[in-house]
Amino acid sequence: MQKNNLKHYFHLHFLVFIAGFTAILGEAISLSSIALVWHRMLIALVLTFLFLLYYRYNLKIDIKDFFKFSLAGIIIALHWITFFEAIEQSNISITLAMFSTGAFFASLIEPIFFKRKVRPVEIILGLIVICGVFIILQANIDSFFGVLLGIVSALLASLFSVLNGKLVQNNNPFVISFYEFLYGVVFILL
Repeated sequence: MQKNNLKHYFHLHFLVFIAGFTAILGEAISLSSIALVWHRMLIALVLTFLFLLYYRYNLKIDIKDFFKFSLAGIIIALHWITFFEAIEQSNISITLAMFSTGAFFASLIEPIFFKRKVRPVEIILGLIVICGVFIILQANIDSFFGVLLGIVSALLASLFSVLNGKLVQNNNPFVISFYEFLYGVVFILL
């Protein structure tokens, strides 16, 4: 059991590192948020397609899944656009601080998708995070638009995560990712 916990802690810290490093790269790259996300999703689409081709995955989906995957692709594209634009409008630390509101949004969204009761402790912790966000906003009123975009990004990330949690129950995660990237690229292109 102890070894399993260590693995999960390492995984969590690695994900936090990736999120922070993504923000640093987003700040360093001079493309607009929309162009950056389009290129990012296009690269992911091509790599995912090559992976699926190599392992001979079946890419057939029905029309119902088409709409679900396209919605998820649009949500993730909008999440990344608002995330990188929040960095442009404020800075990395404010954007990542606003991203912490994602747990609060997930605590409200999950019960709807998974038909479970709202957990009071999640709401209380989420409200504490919102208070922290309010304190940050008071200190950085010049970054109001960046703060707002960061919160919208967190909301979209939570919605995407919960939606993906539902989709993965009945579909292959690699196939889902392929279509999400595809629809995200097409959405941004349009």
